[in-house]
Amino acid sequence: MSSDNLLFEGFAHGKLLITGEYVVLDGALAYAIPTQAGQWLRVYSTQQPHWLWQAFDHRGRCWFTATLEMSTSVTVKQTNEPQAAAMLCRLLQAAGFAGIPAHGLHIKTQLTFDKFWGWGTSSTLVALVGRWLGTNPYRLLAQTFGGSGYDIACADADTPILYQRKQDPYQPYIERQTKQPVLDQCGYIVWLGHKQNSRSAIAQYNQKRNHIDGEVFDSISKQVAASKDYDHTVALLQEHETLMGQLLHRPSIQKANFRDFAGVVKSLGAWGGDCVLAISNIGEAGVRTYFQQRGFGTVLPVAHALMPV
Repeated sequence: MSSDNLLFEGFAHGKLLITGEYVVLDGALAYAIPTQAGQWLRVYSTQQPHWLWQAFDHRGRCWFTATLEMSTSVTVKQTNEPQAAAMLCRLLQAAGFAGIPAHGLHIKTQLTFDKFWGWGTSSTLVALVGRWLGTNPYRLLAQTFGGSGYDIACADADTPILYQRKQDPYQPYIERQTKQPVLDQCGYIVWLGHKQNSRSAIAQYNQKRNHIDGEVFDSISKQVAASKDYDHTVALLQEHETLMGQLLHRPSIQKANFRDFAGVVKSLGAWGGDCVLAISNIGEAGVRTYFQQRGFGTVLPVAHALMPV
């Protein structure tokens, strides 16, 4: 397909939520970082009467395809993933696809991270569709996948951020931050080998949560973002895990599985799945050996994943 008929091209960054998981939904301040890896969206015009949507993973394999018919609503003519196609239709419907020209389109998305890592396959798509169709992405998120919106903020960010939901959920508070040196020098992302469903995790949180002292989490997020000291950063994240464990009535990932780790192991986002953050001063070889001996082979230095600042 020639680049002459390219109508739109955009890139959105993935995300890592360092502090504030769950409680960010209730207005607590969260510290999050965008990743270099993310997702591309490219839209081409075609002579066909329908829309062809194709999604490619980080290895270039097409994992999703759908033929869509556009009239007063979006309908699926053919697809290999009915559930994903239904959510895509819902997203396009919410975004106001009616403003798009009536000619056919060939739409391609391309991930540059593994879609099983939980780095924002959905949030990057929401951000890109909002940008393409000129729709507020926070409103799109609320009408489709749901969530706090910190991941939408990361999609367009080029530095770490402090994020907070405000009374107007479509206009959150976002404050740019400098790079956190302890994460950059001593942090590692470890994939636990299974995908966590964020929507079901949020539903469980809503059932279990108690009264939340947002100021405590606000303070921890601010201090983690500003900390330049290894011991201070580790202590803050351990305190965060303790408080969150009390809130969720469950042990932290470190207490459950990594008690003897020399440092701190912290959940990134929803507890129990995707990736964890490990911070240690034992060096990369020591961290890799520790997790590989326990069956976790994907260990990525945070410095390799973050946006350069």
